[in-house]
Formats: sequence, structure tokens, C-alpha cells
Amino acid sequence: MDKMPLVDILCCTLTMSLLVGLSTGLSCGKQGADIVFALDASYSIWPVHFQKQLQFVVNVVEQFPIGTKQSDFHVAVVTYSENITVHFNLRDYFHKHQLKKAVMRITQYSPGGTYTHKALEYIRRQMFTVRNGGRTYSDKIVVVITDGLSQDPKATRTEAARAHYEGIQIFAIGVGAGVDKHELEMIASSPPRNHVFTVDNYSILNSIKRKVARETCKVPIRRDKPRSDIDPSIVYSNRKSKQIAVEIPMRNPPVTSKFPKKRLDVMFLVDDCQFGHKNLHLIKEFIASLTRQMHIGSYWTRVGAFSSQCSQQHNDIYLTEYRTSQDFIDDFTKPDTHSLAWLIRRLRHHGFDPANGGRDDAPHIGVLFVDDKLKEPDASILEAKRARFKGVKLFVVAIGKAYAFQEVRQLAYRNMYIRVRDYTYLQRHISDFMDTMLKGV
Repeated sequence: MDKMPLVDILCCTLTMSLLVGLSTGLSCGKQGADIVFALDASYSIWPVHFQKQLQFVVNVVEQFPIGTKQSDFHVAVVTYSENITVHFNLRDYFHKHQLKKAVMRITQYSPGGTYTHKALEYIRRQMFTVRNGGRTYSDKIVVVITDGLSQDPKATRTEAARAHYEGIQIFAIGVGAGVDKHELEMIASSPPRNHVFTVDNYSILNSIKRKVARETCKVPIRRDKPRSDIDPSIVYSNRKSKQIAVEIPMRNPPVTSKFPKKRLDVMFLVDDCQFGHKNLHLIKEFIASLTRQMHIGSYWTRVGAFSSQCSQQHNDIYLTEYRTSQDFIDDFTKPDTHSLAWLIRRLRHHGFDPANGGRDDAPHIGVLFVDDKLKEPDASILEAKRARFKGVKLFVVAIGKAYAFQEVRQLAYRNMYIRVRDYTYLQRHISDFMDTMLKGV
């Protein structure tokens, strides 16, 4: 009881600070934020305590500007134990009243251990993607609540490092005597004094709601540069889990040339209906090698891919979904009946749309592969001309000897094409590809 007046004074002070910041338009920034709450649903959480977590989220959200404006906040909630449950995504609620009601409807599913690393991995890979409501220039924030040490501290450390490396800001909240302060600091972004919070029990969790809201409203560091204190060997080593991406074996020795830093939007078009499984694999290896040479990031080069979905798996990847080359490669090389004309038309209409990550101040480049005469040459060439009129530069990779050279010339933008002897030679032409692309842009 003797501590409560101090808490009240602190909360009042933070409230005034928050209101002043919001009134000046400086506190939450001009780009808004995408915030994911990760709530502990493990076996150690009693139902009454789980409800207090939900009330805490509601009380924090109450202080945010929720809506559809660029400066507004979007919120998602996941719970984690042995499994991850997504209760709603960033795209689902843009009205504060509906959002708070959705939070309070959440129930505690399948309790198990505290698998914090699984939550961090899933959030990093999935929650901020365009398809799940992530916005191009919004700040990416995760608020993790836990009441104990994670099930696999080493894996948690690795997944936290990967999120930090990709510019995601993490706030870690520990509740009760069972939390490990060192692990909280490892999970959270720097500096810990602004990103780590601890309370004695769930009953006083709300005493930090205003401080959490204030800190999440601050404009974070730029996301196109990794944190200088993260060791890349931690981020990309020891990938033993099947859920964690691994490097793709190279058929040929790696290329030593390096693509210079360029601000480009590059979309790969893969008409997988025509290539066959073996050749499609070689094309994907070629694209994977290319992206390893590029400077992939939110500011520099962005890459995406459209496929013809020949195997009935929708495998479109938009320009803002991945901020590292490895994450793009992991998704693109997954196993995946439309024509090339359909792909080019889709590229023109959707590939570089600002809603999908396209940027007006970056060259728009589409990369397509041809190994035979076009099935619909007139339609495909017409779509290429329409794409060119809209500012899209098509780069053609012509493979083998069966294609019609005049068709390639008409598809490509100003001699942006390379000729490859056969699929097994693709890796040898990475430097040619890069040189020709640079001349074209």
C-alpha cells in the first residue's frame, strides 16, 4: 500500500508526457507503427492472470491512435506456449473499439512450455508481411510478455538477435519472481532501460501501461541498417531446426563479384508451367545466387516474385515482405496455369503498386525467363509494351536454342537480355546479368 502513491505519481507524469508528445505530433512519428503483442499462454499462467494480460493490452492500445491513416497504429496479437496462435493480424482492426473487443475475446489455447523462440521466429517471418497487414514504412514493434525463463534460452537468444538484425524493436515485459532479467535484456532492443520492464505480479501489470505506451511511441532507429552490436555469426549460424532456413547448396562455385548498392525494385517472373521440375530448380538456384549478391533492404534493393502457380500453390512474394536476402530465398525456393502474358499483366498491375511495396523513386525491373517460342507471342509482347509504357523495364534471360530471338528483343527493355547456353550454365552468367542490368537502369 505504501508504494501505490509513488506508482500513481509516476503514471500521472508519464500520461502528461504522452499527451504532450501526441499533441506535438513528435512522439509517435509520421509513419505510424505496426505492433504485435506476444502473450505468454504457457501452463504457468493461470486463467485469471491471462485475463490481466489481455486487460493490459487493452489499456496500452487505448493510448494509441488506431486507424487507417499513415500515422496511425495497427495492432496484432499472438499467444505462445508450445504452439503459436494468431488471434488477429495487423490488417484486421482499424477501429479502437472493435480492436479492444477482439482482444478481450481471446482465450488461452493449448497450454505448454514457454517456447519464446518459436513466437519470435513466427512473428519475424510472418506477422509483418504485406499479406498479413504489414506496412512499408511503418515501425515494426513487438511487445513480449512472459512470467519465466524460456524453454530454450539459446534458441531464444538466436531468434531475438535475428529480429534485432532486421530492425524490429522488441519490448520485453517480465512478470513475477520467475523471470530472468538477463534473458529479458537479451530479448529486448537496446538500450534495456527503455525496452525492459518488470513487475512483481499480474495485479500491478497495468502500473507500467503508460510507460510502455510512451516508449513504443518513440520513433526508433532506421531499419535499413542492422544494429551495430549484433554479431552476424549469431544471426545466421547453427540453423538445425527445420523451421529455420538453411543455405541452398550451390551447383557451381559462388560468384565473387558483388552487386553495387542500388535502390531498385526487382520482381522475378517465373512461368513454372513450362520449365519442368529440374529446370525450375536451376532457375531458383540462379535467382537465389543473384539475391545473395544484392544489397537487400528496405532502403536499397527490394525483391519479389510472381509465379504462374502451376502446382496450385500461391507463391507470390511482394516487395516489402522480406528485409534480408536469405528470408526471400527461403520463401521463394519452396515447392510451388497461367501464360507469360498473364504474368506480365499481373506485374504491371500489382507488382510495383505502393500498397505492395513499390517505390516511385526506384527503377521498376521485371525479370523473366524464356526457353522456347512464346505460346501467345502477340499477347505477351503487347503486355511487355504496356509494362514499358508504365515505367517497368523487362529483363529477359533467354535459355537454350529453341526460343525466337526477335521475340526476346521485343520483350526486353533496350537490350536488357542475356543469352545462356542451357540451364546448367545459369550460375556462370550472374556477372553478365548484373552488368547488363546496371547498363539498363
